[in-house]
Amino acid sequence: MSDKSDILIDVQNVSKKFCRDFKKSLWYGVKDTASDLFRRNKGQASPAADTTNTPNLPHSSSQNSSFPPPLREGEFWANQNISFQVRRGECLGLIGHNGAGKTTLLKMLNGLIKPDTGTITMKGRIGALIALGAGFNPILTGRENIYVNGSILGLSKKEIDAKLDEIIDFAEMEKAIDAPVRTYSSGMQVRLGFAVASFMDPDILLVDEVLAVGDLSFKNKCSQRMQAFRNSGGSLILVSHSMHSIQSNCEQTVLLDQGKIVACGETSESIAIYNNLQLASPEKASEEGTLGAAGDYNITSFTAAPCEGDKIFPNQSIDLTLEVESREVRDNIYFVFIIQQTDGSYITSCAAGTRTDETTLHEGTNRFHAHIEHLPLCPGTYLLAGGLWAKGQGNPIVTIGYDDPPAKFQVHASGSSADNSHAANGDLVHMDSLGLTWGSRQPAEIANHKA
Repeated sequence: MSDKSDILIDVQNVSKKFCRDFKKSLWYGVKDTASDLFRRNKGQASPAADTTNTPNLPHSSSQNSSFPPPLREGEFWANQNISFQVRRGECLGLIGHNGAGKTTLLKMLNGLIKPDTGTITMKGRIGALIALGAGFNPILTGRENIYVNGSILGLSKKEIDAKLDEIIDFAEMEKAIDAPVRTYSSGMQVRLGFAVASFMDPDILLVDEVLAVGDLSFKNKCSQRMQAFRNSGGSLILVSHSMHSIQSNCEQTVLLDQGKIVACGETSESIAIYNNLQLASPEKASEEGTLGAAGDYNITSFTAAPCEGDKIFPNQSIDLTLEVESREVRDNIYFVFIIQQTDGSYITSCAAGTRTDETTLHEGTNRFHAHIEHLPLCPGTYLLAGGLWAKGQGNPIVTIGYDDPPAKFQVHASGSSADNSHAANGDLVHMDSLGLTWGSRQPAEIANHKA
């Protein structure tokens, strides 16, 4: 049986509602506050009371029931019946489309807003980066904000002094640390915010999508810092639209859709369900079963298939095939494809043939092929977008994967140690090392090459 003392985050049947009408929202707030005060004055147990004795916790929010009350006019559920646990040293991913309820949940975890039903128990000190510039006073300098944030977390001036240089160095803010925060760029705010949140000895770290603002080198530093934080026994919740980032950092992932949990478990499984939801979204579905349509041209199929066998493996040869139905003949056409990550991030693109080697689009069914001799992708799921362009025109004549659902294909692991290593590292590209040699050239060989 697992030790409950290792559970740093415990969320049970949490729901949160909001009202879209501002005036009604104010009125509902007054009524709810008056109702709570009336119950307390009568000596009745408050629905918001937490009967658990947890003196060592920074906050523990609760409400009376796991069954949300009926909504009033204009209200909607931002989160509904959310339950999960995060243990010491674990990183939990939180994914979902915009508006799924991720940020609302993070704000409840951080104690900024309280749930309407359910309980949230957070064990230890919390560091949070859930909104750009959140927790910073724009008038104060970066240095002053570090001391303010540290004091809020309960650190003494001496403790903050000991961490100050480390925070400034990590954020790369030596030259701007004494300037007002309002003069900082978004990237500078993120660097300082993450440094403050992660270096103040938190037990729990909450990180929202704001890290996407940072540059590549800073993202790498953050990844290393988060891994070190977990190794020291901290718990982490990471919110991101980058499935690569989620896959690389999180063993378990919660998928939210319309405020509810639709998947909670192994990260790869949650991401697969998320991709299926995205691709099957009715808002993106094209008409009459066609994948991409533009008047006289309809894309009916876009596939990636192995040249041998029935599965695609790293460094294997594959063929991409685009099928298009055309109602007319058109010359000077070329086929372009794009390979993306499941979050839509760009990996690579290519025009099948050159612009001096166009082909003719015939009336009826047309098939366009692109052959990739050695597909350099690691195991995982990938998206295909593309279409047909005409020479001399900037706009395509028909596309797939832009305004309509992209095609997708799966690269399978061959079971080799190299595949396992790439998967553990979260790599995207599979480099074949068969052509590399070990050691170095002798001086005579170098001289011969120079000659």
